[in-house]
Formats: sequence, C-alpha cells, structure tokens
Amino acid sequence: LMLILIIEIISTYITKREIKIRGSLNVFSLVLSLLSFIIPAIIVIVEILNIVSEVVNRREFYQKVIYYGLPKV
Repeated sequence: LMLILIIEIISTYITKREIKIRGSLNVFSLVLSLLSFIIPAIIVIVEILNIVSEVVNRREFYQKVIYYGLPKV
C-alpha cells in the first residue's frame, strides 16, 4: 500500500512540473534502494527501474546526436 501511495505522489508531482524523466526515475530508484535494506526483494524492482532509466536516457541522447556525434541544430 505504501509503494502505491509513493508512486501516486511521484506521478502527480511529475505531471504538475516540468521534470526530466531520468531525474525522477533516479530519485524513485534511490528511495527504493533505501527501502531495500528493510525488504531485500525490492532490489529486483530497483534494477529494472535503473535499466529503464538508462534506456530512456540513451534514446533521448541518440535522438539529439547525428553522424560522428555532431548535435542536431
């Protein structure tokens, strides 16, 4: 129940403000990592969240970069 409440609070916060997705995923990952000291099984969710965050970041990066790393203007 607490996890669902935390997810709802974070999603509400994200929709109301212009926040980068990677930053919000990293904050959520950090909170879950700290929570995994109490409930070790949560670390699986944290790792999946970290992979999703990295994929989102790389996709955004490669959309901005063209041949030989020159940024699109």
